[in-house]
Amino acid sequence: MSKNNFLIGKNLRQRYQIIEKLGRGGGFGKTYLAEDLDIPEIPKRKCVVKRLKPIQKS
Repeated sequence: MSKNNFLIGKNLRQRYQIIEKLGRGGGFGKTYLAEDLDIPEIPKRKCVVKRLKPIQKS
């Protein structure tokens, strides 16, 4: 698995399961399609998760 796809298949905060990376990534971070695991009444509810890049001090 490439460095850019290490989150695919993982769970974030025990709530969002990452399904796939969306787009090519921008200047602020990467965007992923995810499944919201915290809403059992609506199985396989899709959402978008944005992983922001850390601020770099120059």
